Amino acid sequence: MALPVAMGAAVPPPGDLSPATAPSIARTNEPGQRGLIKTEGTMVFEEPTFDAPVVRYLAKGKPVFVSLKAYGDARGVRFFKVKLDASHVGYVAMIDVEVKSQTKYIDVDAVKKPGHKRAPAVAEKAERFDEEKEPRSPFVVSRYLGASFGLIDYADSIGGNEYRESTSFFGLKLDGPGLPLQTVTEANVLLHVGAPSFYGPYSAGTPAGYAILADFLLMLPMVSNEYAAGYILAGPLLSYSAWGVNPGGSNQNLTDLSVGLSLAIGAGVRYEGVAFRLEYKYMIADHTQKGLQAAVQVGF
Repeated sequence: MALPVAMGAAVPPPGDLSPATAPSIARTNEPGQRGLIKTEGTMVFEEPTFDAPVVRYLAKGKPVFVSLKAYGDARGVRFFKVKLDASHVGYVAMIDVEVKSQTKYIDVDAVKKPGHKRAPAVAEKAERFDEEKEPRSPFVVSRYLGASFGLIDYADSIGGNEYRESTSFFGLKLDGPGLPLQTVTEANVLLHVGAPSFYGPYSAGTPAGYAILADFLLMLPMVSNEYAAGYILAGPLLSYSAWGVNPGGSNQNLTDLSVGLSLAIGAGVRYEGVAFRLEYKYMIADHTQKGLQAAVQVGF
């Protein structure tokens, strides 16, 4: 039986709460629902926006009472109002809450009993409500991890001359709300194994080695809804390369580590639990490099 849960009544201290023993709360004008925090260190905001001050952090697995209503900000991100104590509320991103019950202030078991005067209509209405799917968070604030492929105009200098070659990179891409930052972030690690062909003339043997491009980007959504998003990104870039060449019978290891800036514009869509992204990247370090990066990710 679903017990009434409301946002405006007193709640016992956190230590008294557990998923199995959530208390019955007196009714008010704003109904609520039971839930559990899904993410360690979930941020509670003063207003329903990532730009608002953080008023509290909640532990993973903590039982909470949240609003039935979703509150949205200008970017399309949706939040639940969450009960903090007897006199304080805040807002948490919907993606951070697992809803355990949806309450409509109807005793479903009672109205289904034979002879109940409201049984047919009310029971049918309650069943439809219980079968309602939980609303999905906007695509841009959902967490995804997956494989990526990049085709980068890779550049390096040899003997004071700059050389470029279209080079394939493979790696991982992680997207979603980031902690401790109060915004959406993206992290990329790309690896290329095998020296670009422009090292060939400088080596008696076959040159070898690898290059790594890694960045951590802040995401600014331009267009966002439940299924797709368009966005721009910016953040620090780390570029590392190690090449083995053999000029004239002497093996040499050429290594380089540089820090720079990574900029990107991209778009993504999702179907069921799978996300597809395509981004155009412009990277500035010892050399400027640009290219396309595509990714297939799964939600978690």
